[in-house]
Parts: sequence; structure tokens; C-alpha cells
Amino acid sequence: MPWAPSQVGRLGDESSFLVHISLLDEARRLVLAEWAVHFYGTHALAGKVRDQLFNLHESPEHGFFRASGTVEELAERCAGWFESLLSRPVVRVEWPFKDGKDATHWEFAETGEILATRGSIPADGSSPAHRLPVRP
Repeated sequence: MPWAPSQVGRLGDESSFLVHISLLDEARRLVLAEWAVHFYGTHALAGKVRDQLFNLHESPEHGFFRASGTVEELAERCAGWFESLLSRPVVRVEWPFKDGKDATHWEFAETGEILATRGSIPADGSSPAHRLPVRP
């Protein structure tokens, strides 16, 4: 499984124990997406991070889930969830333009779920020039 930065700590208000990971395009030095788990004793909230305060998108489409159990059960479930995220292949999809303002988005290869976008993706449905693996 490719490397991904991660961090463990407490939020400023000490309300939860936080574990988060980031998916990167190391060649572009860009964070594509982050996911986190907030542990509150015997329950946890997990999902895609939506802001710099580590609030989560609370929808199943963003992988959000709630879990309850012992600390060991929660740790095991969340470790498996993180592992499944990190094992998903990511591709960079590029549309070069003559004006030099290329458009790029990064997606999970198996689902096409877009993780990040730079530039204006063509609205005409034109095919990208490149699909490059970022994470195998």
C-alpha cells in the first residue's frame, strides 16, 4: 500500500481524539482529500473531511459512518476503513489547453469519484488527453 501522511491528536476543545489521513499527488505536491475519525470513548464518527477544522461530510456518499463499541472494536473497524481508502487506486485526468491553463482532476480509478479539481473541466464532454496513475 502506498505511503500516506497521517496524524493523531486532540482537537482544540479536547472533545474528541482525532485520527486523520491524507491522499496526496506527491508529484504535484497536492493534498487530494482527507478522511478522519473522531473517537468519543465508546463511539466514533468517521468520514471525508470537509474543512480545516476536521468537520466531516455527514453523508454516506462521502463514506460517513457512526460506530459504537469497545475501544478495541472501534480501533479495528476504523483501521480497516482507513486501509480500504488507502488501497484504492487514484488517477490524474488532464485536459491541456492551448492557452496553457490546463484542467486537471483526480479521481478514484474504480468509481470515477472526483477527489480534487484544478482549472475548468471542459463542459462539452471532450475526452481528456491523459489518465495517469497517481496511486497504484
